[in-house]
Amino acid sequence: IESIKMSEFIDIERAGLDMKKVIDVRKPTEFETTHLDDAINLPLDDFPNGDFSAMNVGEAYYMHCRSGFRSTIASSILKKHGKGNFINVIGDFDEIKESGLLFLEPVLL
Repeated sequence: IESIKMSEFIDIERAGLDMKKVIDVRKPTEFETTHLDDAINLPLDDFPNGDFSAMNVGEAYYMHCRSGFRSTIASSILKKHGKGNFINVIGDFDEIKESGLLFLEPVLL
């Protein structure tokens, strides 16, 4: 599973260098509190049912959570289901909070 550090992800987002979509696998309540403006909320709790219809097969994604633990689990599940066009972001969500890349309105699927 391809992974990058949160600091690398923030640099990429700031520079607008990558057009990958962002999937936030935190719980909806966490997502509603604060999230990246371009993030899609696809909670890890929804992964066991195997419904990944929100993910376009032709698109690439960054996947993150609060610390990297849930996004690593989500990445493993996606890999098992043949969805391999994503990069797991590992690190502390507080780094994103401090970066100024936030938007507070929820975008729930």
